This record gives sequence, C-alpha cells and structure tokens, in this order.
Amino acid sequence: MLPIFLCLLFLFSLEVSSTSKIVPFENWQCGFSHNDAKKYTYGQILRKCPSLLFAYNQCCAALFDCYRQQHEQSFCDSVYCGCLRTHAYRIPTKDSLNCVSEFKETCVARALLGFWAYNDAPTWSKHPEIYPISIPEFSEDYMFLYQTCPQNSHSLYSCSVQFDTCEKIDELEICAIELCHCILDLAEKSSEKCGKETNKYCEKLMIYSSKTMESRQKFNGIIIFLGSFTTVFLISGASFWIWKKFKKNEEIKKDDNFEMCE
Repeated sequence: MLPIFLCLLFLFSLEVSSTSKIVPFENWQCGFSHNDAKKYTYGQILRKCPSLLFAYNQCCAALFDCYRQQHEQSFCDSVYCGCLRTHAYRIPTKDSLNCVSEFKETCVARALLGFWAYNDAPTWSKHPEIYPISIPEFSEDYMFLYQTCPQNSHSLYSCSVQFDTCEKIDELEICAIELCHCILDLAEKSSEKCGKETNKYCEKLMIYSSKTMESRQKFNGIIIFLGSFTTVFLISGASFWIWKKFKKNEEIKKDDNFEMCE
C-alpha cells in the first residue's frame, strides 16, 4: 500500500502550482527573533526569487528546530545548507539562478557567525502547535504528529500554515500533496515512530482529498448539466415564442389581404 501511495504522490506532485509557494510575512521563520533580519531576508527573496519563499522558509524552520535542541552547530548548519541545496537551488530555474549566490553566501555566513543565534536558541519561544484549519477532520491526527515528532515542532507549524495559505488559491488535492511533501521531508530525518505516523497521516489525507475532489467534480458536473439544460430550454422557449408570433402576424396579414380583395 505505501509504495503505491508514494508513487501516486510523486505523480501528482508534477502538477503542483507555484502560486501556493507564497509565505505571509507573519509566518516567516528566517531571521529568527530579529525583526530587522526577518524583514531583510523576506524582502530579498520576495523580490528576487518569490517561488522559493516556501522552500527557504522550511529550511529556516529546520534550522530553528535543530538549534533549539542544541545539536552540534556544525551539524545544524549542514542540515540547513543541505536543505537549501536540495529544495532551493538544485534545479536551475530562473528564480534559483537569481538567488543561488545569496543561498551559498548565507551558508558561509552561518558557519562563521551562526554561534550567536545558536547560543540564543534555547531562549527562543516555540510556535503554537496548530493544525491545518482547512481540514478540521484531521486535526487530532496532525496534533498527534507534534507528540511523535517533537523535534520538528517549528517545521510542523510552518507546513500547517503553508497548507492553509495554499488552500485559499489552489485545489485541495494540490495543497494536500504539498503538505505531505513538507512533513515527509522532515520525517525522513526523524525517528522511526515519527516517520511511521507521518506516512499514516499522509495516506489518510490523500485518500480524503481524492474523494473530496471526486465529489466536487461530480457536483460541478451536475451544475454544468443543469446550466446547459436550462440554457437549451430558454433558447427553445424563446425560439418557439418568436415562431408563434411570426405565424400570428402571417395570419393577420392573410386576413387583411382577404378583406381588401372583397
């Protein structure tokens, strides 16, 4: 079951829209607790490579989680830079080429100056544990992921926010795929239990989103049919009325001509 699910997830991911990659500033994780740094990084990415906002934000969330747990700084920095390499500039798109130098520079700067953020990390406040509000049916399942993947709380928060942002502008199925990519990526580097629960969540979510989309398509099909039927009915009715009016005028003309002959 799981291999089939993962194959379907990969195939569906080819259709993911870039419009859902926008991240609201209030959910921006890069710059951590320094508001000026957050504004600067957000403005730079939004201006030069907007389609990579979400990828960059997720890498910052992963770094945030790693620093808070006080893993070795060099390890956390390598996780961050590996994340950028994989999700932000490995594929040479227009946006990635625009920002690749900045991404590489931030990795160098992180290694040289990241110790300030690393030392402050234990004092940083955690984000609230939230679930995707667009799918309340899965609220308990998502909240359970915070328990089974506590080391990824900021990443889970970011994935949830991104899903709700996506749902406002894209189809449910597309957003569900993005959400699963988001949480499966973080689960790969976590405990076996975290990975197992994340896979279970995504299996259920993909089945739900597919059924929901099928129901919506059937409903839309009915609406289109009724609309077409109504249009045909109105056109037919109007045509019949015009024909009747024409016939009546013809009969009146015949009667007038007959009277004139008499």
